[in-house]
Amino acid sequence: MQDRREALLERLDDILAAIPGVASYAANRDDANEADRPAIRLFDADEQADDGARGRGRPGHAVNLQTMSPEIHVVVDVPINQTRTELSRLRREIIRAIAVDAELHGLCTSNGEIAYEGCVTGFAAGRSFQREMMLAFSFTYPLDPEEL
Repeated sequence: MQDRREALLERLDDILAAIPGVASYAANRDDANEADRPAIRLFDADEQADDGARGRGRPGHAVNLQTMSPEIHVVVDVPINQTRTELSRLRREIIRAIAVDAELHGLCTSNGEIAYEGCVTGFAAGRSFQREMMLAFSFTYPLDPEEL
């Protein structure tokens, strides 16, 4: 029995905790104190079912594709003129670590996929101007109720 969603999140925990040069990692906590920075925080966020198979008389226990969209927040505490460079470095490290991880791809199976959806920083008109960035990924995987 395996809950792929939980397995994906646990693997993300391992990957993000091992990113070089990060002082702290935590899941579902928004408490990156200055002493804990640079910090990475993973938020489980949302999951959405593939609606393409609905209305076709499939039983409720049929396998369906799910897309999980966790959020990865990065907070740094460097001089303002080094913020872009440090956020870019961490962005590269995180994307590379997730994109090439065989275990994550195995959990998604050949029917699913991993996609980097982009990032949002605190640096834009009307934003907080905090030294932070949120990276968005999507993980599509089969949900088999009989595996749960």
